[in-house]
Amino acid sequence: MAPSASTPRLEVIALESTDFADCKDEWRLLESRAAEATPFLSHDWLAAWLRAYEPKRVALVRVSEPDGTTTALGLLEQGGHGRWYFAGAPVTSQRGLLCATDLEGRSWHALGSWLAEHRRDWVTLVGEGVTAGAAVLPSARLVAAPVVVVDLPDSFDAYLAARSRHCEREMRRKLRLLEKRGLELRRPLDAGRALGELVRLHGIRAESKNESHPQVDSRLVRMLASLVDASATSLVMLELAIGERTLGVIAGLEYGDTLYAYNSGVDTTEPGLSPGIVLMLGLIRCAIADGFRRIDLGPGEYRYKRELGGAPVERFQLAASSPTLAATTIRFAAPRATAARSWLRRRG
Repeated sequence: MAPSASTPRLEVIALESTDFADCKDEWRLLESRAAEATPFLSHDWLAAWLRAYEPKRVALVRVSEPDGTTTALGLLEQGGHGRWYFAGAPVTSQRGLLCATDLEGRSWHALGSWLAEHRRDWVTLVGEGVTAGAAVLPSARLVAAPVVVVDLPDSFDAYLAARSRHCEREMRRKLRLLEKRGLELRRPLDAGRALGELVRLHGIRAESKNESHPQVDSRLVRMLASLVDASATSLVMLELAIGERTLGVIAGLEYGDTLYAYNSGVDTTEPGLSPGIVLMLGLIRCAIADGFRRIDLGPGEYRYKRELGGAPVERFQLAASSPTLAATTIRFAAPRATAARSWLRRRG
């Protein structure tokens, strides 16, 4: 059946990594029209990821209206054996479609229709931090993965006063401890050095907890360092230090009216200090001083995020599969996946 005149058009176009620069103007225009735009779906971030990780095969997803207006864009990494991923793994917490405001459902439907029609071209498609609109993809499975966001007042004192009495007292005590011990929260002058310290401290901390975080490596340093002078998505860092000794580094991303807390590395050997919380409080204070309206604490509903004033925003892990015999032999990576249609029925 021929598409109607009002049906959006979807293209999946193979790209060389270097071709992504040609999409910059189109991509940034769509960012300005997307209320749900984040740094992780921005051209700055994805271009930095392409340079650092050099994926073998990528493709551009473009949804456009009959008049030629682009309403959604996405970047796919095409792995072996038909496994596709929205680009950014393993260092990106949101991987999906960038959609114009109020056209998200229409755009996901267009992608779902294309995937169904080209079922032999792919086997699985995985995304992260997507909205519920992705449930329309073929055999989609969604797992709740909310992000936590703090709305910021006009002053840091007002922020502290809005916390519970116990949390406010503990936060103020930790900040007073910095002065008492001669510690300093500062913005590092050398981004490369600070990022190297973040990776080193992150690795030590992970090892002490018998964890492995191989994604926090030199490639991530190169990627983040390239965002220092980016136009729309810029890197901001704080370090906690005493003299020449670094006790912690936190990296954030400034985008629109929101500061995104990205990752950190801390030395936990200093007794009673809680350097991770101190760095987060420092980042919140900087965000307020710089006029940001929100700080995004990333995925995961942890107690410390609630104590910082965070509230969850609905997001999901996504795993879709092609309705072919080959797809039935592929085991999903998404843990405890919930059938999207069942989830939608429960919401109804």
